[in-house]
Amino acid sequence: MELGSLLVRADADTQIGAGHFMRCLALAQVWQERGGTAIFLMAPGASALGKRLEDDHIGEVRLAAEPGSIADADETASVALRHSAAWVALDGYQFSPDYQRALKDKIAHLLVFDDLAGADRYHADLLLNQNAYATPEVYSNRAGDCTLLLGANYFLLRREFGEWRHHDRHIPPRARNLLITFGGSDAENATAGALQALALLPDLAMNVRVLVGASNPHRAGLERLAAKLPHSVEFQTDTQRIANEMACADVAISAAGSTSWELAFMGLPSLLVTLAENQHGCAQYLHSHGIAISLGWQHKVQLEETAAALSALAADPGKRTEMSSRGRGLIDGRGANRVVQAMTGIANASGQTL
Repeated sequence: MELGSLLVRADADTQIGAGHFMRCLALAQVWQERGGTAIFLMAPGASALGKRLEDDHIGEVRLAAEPGSIADADETASVALRHSAAWVALDGYQFSPDYQRALKDKIAHLLVFDDLAGADRYHADLLLNQNAYATPEVYSNRAGDCTLLLGANYFLLRREFGEWRHHDRHIPPRARNLLITFGGSDAENATAGALQALALLPDLAMNVRVLVGASNPHRAGLERLAAKLPHSVEFQTDTQRIANEMACADVAISAAGSTSWELAFMGLPSLLVTLAENQHGCAQYLHSHGIAISLGWQHKVQLEETAAALSALAADPGKRTEMSSRGRGLIDGRGANRVVQAMTGIANASGQTL
């Protein structure tokens, strides 16, 4: 079956990070695996991610209009029509109900990503909230023809995670390998707090891998801070092998965004820091279900709390084993395939030729 084109409208920069882009990349990869083609339409500011699209043979178009404006919706519709897009996927908090309605009236089918369930109205053929705590009750304000895809069964994982679906994680008696990751930009510089907490644990002797994006403005300061630590610290910039980094680690300190669900899939016990409102629910859910440990909001967490939590988790193989097992049980890694299947089902039902 010929899927046709998928147009993704998503942005990434130092303020909003790369999470929207990355999960849309996972969708685009599966769309292409099924025989379709994919194009990203993005506002200027995500040039560091262009290589990711090029490597996956995904087209890229730069937006001229103000992001989130009705002119943006019109331009998106024009690009969709020019490429005969069977679907347009929207991922970002700038796409208002008016934007969605203006776009949906001009294109074949619309998929909207959502995390907060805070809009007055949703105008989409498919509404996707991949957070495990999402429920239909919070979307009573959607348009009548809108189908919901909710929960961890629809969590989108990029192709690189596929080979780790049946990974058998080794849980050592004492954790020595630590992964620190706060996204592509880390505007709040939460990475510095994690490194400063390590300074309080001179006897832990950890091997630390710090993932930083090319757009991270704090790299030089982080390297100076790391040089003073009584631990081995290495930096990795814009890795395309983050699943491998997670597989090699024993524990992680991370933001409580989409990466936290990836950590759960990889069975990597983690300490989570909440950086934004859309991460609060993730942190609460994973903490309450024994999958991760929430340290709370970044501006409130104390270095001593982070150090104590890391020290205790590193010394408790039983707890790490249980956390790992629960995480692997939550996400099976087939979410993107389910989303594409739902998209093709709706298109077929409407009589569209794919």
